[in-house]
Amino acid sequence: MAGRVLQSDLNSLLREAVTMYQSEVVNGRKLYKLFAADFLNSHHHTDRRDAAGLNEHRKNLGILRRILFTRKDLLVRFSEAGTPDDATLKDLLHLYYTTEAPPGQEAGAAVPSTAVQNHSLSLGCCLDDDQLSLIADCANEARVFVEAIDASILRSLLDGKLLVPLRSRNNRMLAYFFDQLCRHGLILPRWQNLLEQAGSILSPKGNRPLRHEQFSNALTHARNTPNSMQKKIQECVQQVQEQLSNDGTASK
Repeated sequence: MAGRVLQSDLNSLLREAVTMYQSEVVNGRKLYKLFAADFLNSHHHTDRRDAAGLNEHRKNLGILRRILFTRKDLLVRFSEAGTPDDATLKDLLHLYYTTEAPPGQEAGAAVPSTAVQNHSLSLGCCLDDDQLSLIADCANEARVFVEAIDASILRSLLDGKLLVPLRSRNNRMLAYFFDQLCRHGLILPRWQNLLEQAGSILSPKGNRPLRHEQFSNALTHARNTPNSMQKKIQECVQQVQEQLSNDGTASK
C-alpha cells in the first residue's frame, strides 16, 4: 500500500509539472528556467511527517529537478498529449531511467514552444495512411527496428512527435531505409540531423539515441554491402513514390 501511495505522489508531481509547463511556458507566460525554479521552490514541503514519507518526497524532488534541468526533452515530448495519465507517466519515467538526453541539450536553456519544436523536427513527410502502412510493413519485414511498427507509429516518427523512442535492430538497414525515403523525395535531406535532434531512435546496444555520424557511417557500409532486403526496401519505396506521383497527376 505504501509503495502505491509513494508512486502516486511522484505521479502527481510529474502531472503537475507537465500541466504547468503547458500553461506557463508553451503559452509564453514564463521563461523555462524561471518556470523550473518556481516549480521546485513551491514544492519543498509535504504533508507527510513520517521519516519514510519525508525521504521519499526528497527523492521525488530530486527526480523532478533532474528532469526539469537535464531532460527537458521528456517534458516537452510528453506535454503534447495533454494531461498525462499514469501509464504515460510510467513511460516518461522509464525513458528517464534508461536513456540519455539527446546530444547538444543544454541544461537551463529556454525551450521553444511545442508547435515550433515539432515543426523543426519533422522530416517533411506527406504520405497518407495507406502509403505509410506499406512502408511500415516493409520496415517490419526488413527488421529495421526491434519493435514492430504501424502507420501511426511511423507517422509520429517522421513528424518528430514519437513519445517513446524506437530501437534500431540493424543500423545499416535503418540508414538504408531512411536513405531510400530521402532519395525518392519522401523525406527531407536533413533526416540524419533531425533524427539525432529528436532522439527518437536508440542504438541497438545501450540506451543512447543514434547520432548523425552513426547514421552516416552505417549508410556508407550499407551501400558497400548490398543485399536482397535492401532491394525490397528500394522497390517498396519506389512503389509508394510512384503512387504519390500518380495521385498528384490525377488531381491536376
